[in-house]
Amino acid sequence: MTNCPDSQDPLPPRLACPWAYKWSALAIASLGNLITTLDGGTVSIALPSLADTFQVDPAIVGWVGIAYFLTSTSLLLAMGWVGDFLGRERLYLIGIIVFTLSLGLTSVTQNIGQLIAMRAVQGIGSAMILPTSAAIIADAFPDRERGLAFGLTGAVVGLGLGAGPPLGGVLLDLMDWRALFYIRIPLGLLTLVLGWLVLRRVRPLPGPLHVDLQGTLLLLALLGSFLLAVNQAGRLGITSTLVLVSGTASLVLVPVFVFSQLRARRPIVELRLLRKPAFASGLAAILAHFQAWNTVGFLMPFVMIRGLGYSALKAGVILSVFSLVRTFASPVSGWLSDRTGQNRLFMVLGMIGMAGALVLLSGLGASATTAQFVGILAIASLGSALFDPPNASTIMSAVPRERLGMAGAAIATSRQIGLSSGIALSGAILTAREARYLTLGYAASDALISGGSDALVVSAVICVLGTLPLLLGSRWKQVAVD
Repeated sequence: MTNCPDSQDPLPPRLACPWAYKWSALAIASLGNLITTLDGGTVSIALPSLADTFQVDPAIVGWVGIAYFLTSTSLLLAMGWVGDFLGRERLYLIGIIVFTLSLGLTSVTQNIGQLIAMRAVQGIGSAMILPTSAAIIADAFPDRERGLAFGLTGAVVGLGLGAGPPLGGVLLDLMDWRALFYIRIPLGLLTLVLGWLVLRRVRPLPGPLHVDLQGTLLLLALLGSFLLAVNQAGRLGITSTLVLVSGTASLVLVPVFVFSQLRARRPIVELRLLRKPAFASGLAAILAHFQAWNTVGFLMPFVMIRGLGYSALKAGVILSVFSLVRTFASPVSGWLSDRTGQNRLFMVLGMIGMAGALVLLSGLGASATTAQFVGILAIASLGSALFDPPNASTIMSAVPRERLGMAGAAIATSRQIGLSSGIALSGAILTAREARYLTLGYAASDALISGGSDALVVSAVICVLGTLPLLLGSRWKQVAVD
């Protein structure tokens, strides 16, 4: 093969040229992204059914998603370190094993507590997969092609998120919620076999592995207390003891966590990288963008199924548009950002598109048509496609090759915090505002729709605020850290 870049690590004999290996690595890493992103779409469409099955309100059933994101987020940065030191390909395969086993265990749970607990275990496997898959892709592709590579990965993410709702709707209508989990076990086994046969074993970093256990536990406590306070504020009120204690704990833990990272020998967060405007601003924008993404993913099944009376299948098919447009637009966005170098412009336009779509969704009432939902969800999906690939490329290009695992973990951590915050915040606002509208004499369906509209407006405001780090960044050179 021609134009094969030099390989820095041994390749499998059947993929002796890096040109062949990079596309194989992209395909296998994308399978890991597919199995995890299918999770979001299938589970979100099932939340109303789970709430009815276990007789709990939206704020409680939201923890089926929050528990997954909480454990995943808390471990991502630590797993980035582990992947860099022990071998990211090896950790990726272990993550596939953990995730696949947890799918089987989740499908046999008997109550909401067990379900939430097993979703937390599932998040551990996700924490191993997400940073290592991004690092595998970034390591296989040169800088000039990373926008395209992450655009193609974004297409797979869009496919998984887009296929999830209709797949979940079909399974719920024909079977039950347990099928949403065990149906993905064969895909996990396929990814494991292909990864074992194809992925090369990158040399780990020299020296012993030192995992920042203290920092990991502090991050878990910080995020857990924050999400608990936000999620339960709408249900119990901001003056309740639980909300006040958990909220105060999260505030106290922020400086404690920062201090621990400054003193740690191998911190899970390398604070010096935050001095890079492209790195820090990109991560901040991810938080705002993906809270908006999951606000839509969490709220719309309730609005469509409970508020408008749609079947799970119909709601799933409509919601698939939210992700499928991204499937086709992400590679184009990544390619254009590579060619033009206008990453910041693409990111800002994407954020504005997402915020505008949320405002439009908030204006839809009981008379909303399917065409209106489809059109607005397509705008939101296009906004995500414009934002995500150039943002990932910018962040990954800001770090040296040996720290790609940490950078991938930072991206995944910010994304997961945004996603979990979207569920917690929108669930709290929906619960509080729905109750308020009921006291004003609204019909149950109208109260739910109006409460959802209020949550969408708040999320849109946060998304707009997320453009500020992008606009105010003082430097946008993609320079590696010395």
